[in-house]
Amino acid sequence: MLTVVCLQKRRRRSWKEWVWAGFRRPAAIDPHFVTVGSGRYLCIDAFFDNKKGVDWEAVRQAAGRESGRLLLPEGIPVPADSGLHVWHSEGLLQRQMMQQTALWLLQTRETLPSERTPRRITAAVYDPAGYMPDLPVSLVPYAADVRVITRRPEAYRYAQTLAMEEYGASIAVTGEAEALKEARLILALQPMGDARPTGKRLILTAQPEGLPLEEGTAGAFRPSAGKLVVEPPAGIDEHLFLAGLYELSGIREIASCRPASFLLDGKERPVQELLQRMPGLDIPLAV
Repeated sequence: MLTVVCLQKRRRRSWKEWVWAGFRRPAAIDPHFVTVGSGRYLCIDAFFDNKKGVDWEAVRQAAGRESGRLLLPEGIPVPADSGLHVWHSEGLLQRQMMQQTALWLLQTRETLPSERTPRRITAAVYDPAGYMPDLPVSLVPYAADVRVITRRPEAYRYAQTLAMEEYGASIAVTGEAEALKEARLILALQPMGDARPTGKRLILTAQPEGLPLEEGTAGAFRPSAGKLVVEPPAGIDEHLFLAGLYELSGIREIASCRPASFLLDGKERPVQELLQRMPGLDIPLAV
């Protein structure tokens, strides 16, 4: 379960409040559950004042087995001897968002008037570690050709079989980055580095939240979350918070809609802008 630590400056008590509390010192923390959609997360309010800092031991006890993967306000370090550790996303939400975005782009091209619809393009999946073996099959109905660049070809054997049985299509699987040159849409599960081809193409990445994006690569997709109203606690990074809800609390409906926006070269942009960046579709669109 996602566990978030929120730092709260303790308000100074009046003498009446001290009497009412029986002169007991206020609690160091206030753990409580917050419901979001089909799941929930644990929020630990940790109090501090000018005389006494955060009681990290109390935080550790409240977090229990989740003490090794906490979300804290940006810039707040965890004491080395506290037994607490900050959680880092594995990128599961970003992978889902990248796939949804790619399918939306390819499907939208299919619905354009015939005089404005370019021919189908070649799509490539750059997945050296074999993280998403199911991804290329979902692209087959909307692309002229689908190919995979990976160091683990065995991870994609079933995808090749399924594509042939379901669609009569072949998926080329190779370890050579040369295969990327003909692709106009690339889905990158890891940083591409020198494997990135030159020329006009659209590259989407599933780089985990909190990690920098390569220049010219679209990523850090922000879910629209459908009908959910999701507000991160004060000081908590929104992307990491949503990723935590998805990965740790299992709130899958966060990824039920296409993303609202993405980052490109450090700037947040509406996801509709990706249509204008698709090779062969150089017409401003209102979608």
